[in-house]
Amino acid sequence: MFIPSLNSKGTTLCSREVAAGVWAHLGQRVPLNNSGLIVGDTSVAVIDSHIANETTYQQIKLIRSLISPRKEISFLVNTSFRDDHSFGNYLFPRSCKVIAHRSNKDLMGDLESEITLME
Repeated sequence: MFIPSLNSKGTTLCSREVAAGVWAHLGQRVPLNNSGLIVGDTSVAVIDSHIANETTYQQIKLIRSLISPRKEISFLVNTSFRDDHSFGNYLFPRSCKVIAHRSNKDLMGDLESEITLME
């Protein structure tokens, strides 16, 4: 049975602005924890929440350094149910609305299915 590595120790995220108000947060080692940030006039959306506490905390710190202290993270978009896209969801503010495809939502809580799909 394949067990995914949840150890993101030593992963460093770098932030790259790809367009005005749009950033890519890129991981530098496996598991490659990539995510995104879109900052609008009234809302902030995060794309994917990483695999483990260490990288999600790092991601949130990066976000806070890029946005106004008065802006809150309004949305968290999960592009996949997989661990490297959604395991860090719980570290975002409760007021943050999580957006995901219905299938993603159903599979996010079913780690056994995820492991089976990876085999």
